[in-house]
Formats: sequence, C-alpha cells, structure tokens
Amino acid sequence: MKKYLIYITALLCAAYALDGCKEVEPQEEHLPPEISVKETEPYAKEEGSYSISYTVKNPVEGVFLEVYTEEDWIVDLEADEEEISFTLLENEEKDERSGNIELTYEGAEPVDLEIRQKGNAPEITASKPKEFEYNGGQGTITYSIENPVSGGNLKASTEDSWITGITVTAEEVRFTVGANTSDKARTGQIKLEYEKANTLKVPIKQSGYKGEKTDLSMNGTANCYIVSGPGFYMFPAVKGNGSESVGTVSSVEVLWETFGTDIVPTKGELIATTQYESSGNKITFITGGSDFKKGNASIAAKDAFGNILWSWHIWFTDKPEDQVYLNDAGTMMDRNLGATSATPGDVGALGLLYQWGRKDPFLGSSSITGTALAKSTGEWPAPVKSDASTGTLEYATANPTTFISSEPGGDWYYLEDGGFNSTSWLTEKTIYDPCPPGYRIPDGGSETIWSKALDTSEFLISNTSFDASNNGNNFGSSGDPSLKFCEETDCWYPLTGLIECNGVFKGIDEGSYFWACGILDNSTAGFALYKSFIIPTSSLATSYHAWGASVRCQKQ
Repeated sequence: MKKYLIYITALLCAAYALDGCKEVEPQEEHLPPEISVKETEPYAKEEGSYSISYTVKNPVEGVFLEVYTEEDWIVDLEADEEEISFTLLENEEKDERSGNIELTYEGAEPVDLEIRQKGNAPEITASKPKEFEYNGGQGTITYSIENPVSGGNLKASTEDSWITGITVTAEEVRFTVGANTSDKARTGQIKLEYEKANTLKVPIKQSGYKGEKTDLSMNGTANCYIVSGPGFYMFPAVKGNGSESVGTVSSVEVLWETFGTDIVPTKGELIATTQYESSGNKITFITGGSDFKKGNASIAAKDAFGNILWSWHIWFTDKPEDQVYLNDAGTMMDRNLGATSATPGDVGALGLLYQWGRKDPFLGSSSITGTALAKSTGEWPAPVKSDASTGTLEYATANPTTFISSEPGGDWYYLEDGGFNSTSWLTEKTIYDPCPPGYRIPDGGSETIWSKALDTSEFLISNTSFDASNNGNNFGSSGDPSLKFCEETDCWYPLTGLIECNGVFKGIDEGSYFWACGILDNSTAGFALYKSFIIPTSSLATSYHAWGASVRCQKQ
C-alpha cells in the first residue's frame, strides 16, 4: 500500500512540474486615459447656453470628467458622459475676451479648453459669390457691419491680378473677374477690412475652360471676324486676307468696345481677355460674361515699344444673311458692316463708318435720328490733317483710331499731285479690305452693283418709298416695286449719316453713302441714299475719300 502511494505522489509531482513548464501569456497593459475635445470659434457677445462634446480614450470604470473655471462670466458649468455644458454671460466690452475651462480626469493629463466670446467691436459678415464661369464677368459681395463705428468705412482689396475693378458701396462690394484661359479652376480672395473688426477673406472661385478654341480664320483670314456666340476664339496675326505676319508681337490689347448706342460698355463686357500665342502666331480672346452681347470691338497687336503693328475688327452679331440682288448684280450682306441688326428702325442696323481705303472703322450714330456718335470704351484722338507723314497706309495702320482729315474735300491718302488712291480696295480683295472672310468691298465704277440691281444708269432717282418713321428704305419684298434690290426678302438700308472730311459727324439728316471699290479710272462710285432721292451710280464721292461712310459687303 505504501508503494502505491509513493507512485501516485510521484505522478502528481510530475504533473505539477509539466504545468510549470507551460508559456505564461502576458497580461494586457492598460493605457492611461486621454481627454479629447475640439477647439471652438468665438461665441456671440450676447448671453447664451452652449455645450461641447468630448471623449475620453481608455476610460476607467467609475471615473468621471471634472470641469472647473475661475471665470465669473462662465457659469452653470457641468459635465456629463458626453458633453460639457455652460452659460456665457453677455460681454459688454468692446474687445473679445477669453477664459479657460480646466478638464481633469483621474490618470489623464489635464486639458485647458479656451473659451472665447466676441465683444461689441465691429464685425463684418458677407455673402459668398457663386463660382464664375471661365469667361468671368461682374460679381458682387453683399456685406453688413455689426456694431459699426462713426466714420468707419469698409475697405476691399485683392492680391489676385485676375480680380479687378473693386468698388465699395454702402451694402455691396463690386468687382470684375477676368477670363480664365487655363483648363484648370482657380481660387482667389477679396479681403474685407473695417475699423477694429477681424479681416474677412471672401473666396472667389472660377472654373477653367473645358471647350475647344474656335478658329475664326477657318474660311480665310481678314481684317474683320464675325462672332455670333460666347466662347474662346483665335485667329492668326497676319495682315488682312494675306498670310504675311504682322511682325514680332510683344502684346495685344483691346482698343475699344461699343454697343453702337449711347451706352458705354464696361471694359471687358464684349472681350473679357486677349493674349498672343507666339508658338502658333495666334491671337486668342474670350468673350465677356456668360450672356452674348452684340456690338463691335478692336484688337491691336503691338511691338515691344507699344507701337501698333496691325489691328482687327471683331464684329459681335448674329450671322448676317446673304441677299441675291436682281439682274445678276451680285450677292450682298443683309446689313451694313458693323451692324448688329437688319431690322428697320433699329439703331443696331446703322453699323460703323470708314474712310475709303482704310481697314479700320470709326463709330457710327448712337440713334436713328441723332447727331451724336455712339459711345465706346478706349480713346479716339483728335483728327490729324493729311500730309506726307500722316496720309499714308503705314500711318493709318499704326493709328487705327485716328481720323485723317482733308479739307475742304479730297482724299486722306496723300499724293503730291493731289490725285486719289484707287488701289487700297479692289475687286480682287486686298489686305486693307475691311470685310470679313468671304466678302469684300462691292463693285464700283460707272455701273455699281446697286445700279445693276435696279437696271438703270440714271444718276439720280426720286425716292418715293422713304420710310420716315424708321429713317431708311426697304429695297426688298415689301418696298416700292420700282426700287428693288431683292424680290424674296426685305432689304433694309438706313440713313447712317457721314463723317465729313474735317472729322465732324454730320448726323442722320445728311443721308448716307455706301462705299464701292476702285477701278483704273480712279472712279470709286458708290450708292447714296437720301430722304427724297437716291443715287445708284454716284461718282461724287470720288472727290471725298476722306469721308467716313458706310460699307455693305459683297460676297466674293
């Protein structure tokens, strides 16, 4: 019996020994608690109750957050398992004030929670403008000042070059956003500052251009290009309808913009931005605003010294219709060059005025009855008298907005023998022709396109169909049967007035004259329209090339 007891005891001892050899798993280490709470923005100056959420990482069972403050303006301070609640008494001082709430938790590092409360100092509040399209436009920020000070004024500024024209009114900040030629969006800001108020930064966002650039020279180059909708456009920097480069371009500039009325456009309203791309010898521009506006503008290419190398007329209008004139006379546009309409009685039907042989336009009348020229941006220098230095194509090209006068009549183009230039505008389109691609100055000579259409060689015809209410003639379907250029459609010719050889605009009552191109005998006959008569073959204007008169383009 004793022997068996010894054996069992030995087995038990062996079992205990084996158990002692097993790997003992380490106990999990308990991390110390940690208080986490978000920072807060300044609270309102008025009395109010607030709460702040908090968390405790690695909490200890049975332990609670404790809160304490020494500030007498922070009252009713309590903490539950998720939030700290308190009440702020009204701050009657001008300046913002701050104080601390101490957060403690057994085993955790204490946290000082800063509480800030606004004072009665001025405060700026403002709206955020919507995101601008790539072509930019006008923007406004509506603002208000809480607790204003006597004599205080809001100031607005920006460091972003594409945000310009900032003005401040009593309730708004107005500004202009330029066109974004990049395909990437951009963000800028306008800073609002006021006496003792915190500076407010208002973000200005603009999308990038995602579409294609429209090449206006797809149907040929010219001195004038028609634009019929908003977008991103380009054309080569070449002379007129040729292929010769205008030279080394250093910069491009919008010389002027006009609606053809007595309203002055805001700069950039028609052309938001323009630039030169040297890699392709291209000039690009983006139309202004998201809504297409009709009018006219001029873009100039300049050298490194600021001299104008060449300029182009950009014509913002719906696409002109072609009108086939009777007796195989030719096909003409339905409107004057620079006109934004073909509607009787519309000021937009007047168009621009040109000196014979020059590619660049001058402003027309601001109304169908007036004697004042249309308004525009840009500067129009005083007329200069033609002489050996000013009466040249080179001078006219470098000074596209300068009227070259010749008194009492004659040609702006200077010739020592007193002759007349007859080669700048020809049946075969030249680089000085002002018409858009596919069109040219109409045929002149002893039988103009208008004379052929009327099938007459009479010098003067009584005008029995003058529309006095709209100051013009309908030479089309609803006009006088004996005075027709077209059969199937209306063909409106308004009185446009003239710029006399001395550079003075004489107004609508002076009638209108429509230029034709020259031939070998120096005759540049055109078409004259007056209230009581018309002249379908007028050689009179041969002696008055310095006039500023209308152009209606003929299809090539």
